[in-house]
Amino acid sequence: MSRRWPETVKVRVWYGRATAQGWEAWKDWDGYTFQTDRTALTHERVMPLFK
Repeated sequence: MSRRWPETVKVRVWYGRATAQGWEAWKDWDGYTFQTDRTALTHERVMPLFK
């Protein structure tokens, strides 16, 4: 059985930087959300956090 994902997804944008204490959010931008078509998401990014 294959799993079907919705065509439209809600995206949350993280703006800020990783620090030794955790994530430092840039308040004016961090948390911005929008909806888009799943096929438009082509550049997956991973940001590992280190302590």
